[in-house]
Amino acid sequence: MNIDFFIHPEHPINTGYPHIQVYRRYFDHLNQVLEGSEFPVIISGSFEGKFIDRFPLEQRIESASYFICDCPVDLGEVSPSGWEQFTALADRGDSYRVHGSFFGQCTEGFAVQLFAYIKRREHWHNWRAAVDKEGAACQDKLRGQHEYAGDFKNSNIRFGVVLAPTEPIKIARPSLISTLCKKPHGNITYQLMDDRTIVYQNI
Repeated sequence: MNIDFFIHPEHPINTGYPHIQVYRRYFDHLNQVLEGSEFPVIISGSFEGKFIDRFPLEQRIESASYFICDCPVDLGEVSPSGWEQFTALADRGDSYRVHGSFFGQCTEGFAVQLFAYIKRREHWHNWRAAVDKEGAACQDKLRGQHEYAGDFKNSNIRFGVVLAPTEPIKIARPSLISTLCKKPHGNITYQLMDDRTIVYQNI
């Protein structure tokens, strides 16, 4: 079964995303994906609208959040309190599409966390755990090793309908330059894309 994960779908419009027409096309497409989804799950943040109401309660998971000077910051990764719920849902799938905002940011953070669980059965990015610099460094190293080996490309995780942030996101395709930079299969962003990935952006 394919699971469609929707990461912070309405965050942009609720936080001042400037390109309204781009957002509307993206959101209309998200609605189409949701209507046809076999099994949709939403990863919600602090700035949700009414889209979340279309998901059963058991298919709603909170993302990790923290505060900077009383300003909430949402990450795409699952909140530690929702980890067991997340793993139980993820175990029901055999393929995964990650939709939402922002491309290369929250969607990628979530996709990497999902990959670590599916591939390694590990809980990466446990944000409420005690600060563990050695553990974080180990995760970063493993992430780089999997990127180098092309394991993200060979996974059953792909981006679906995503909205790009206002700043450019680097998509490093396989090339001599990427090989010299120790990314012979391109970067993670590239590896998680396919011909069904639709990136909405202001061009």
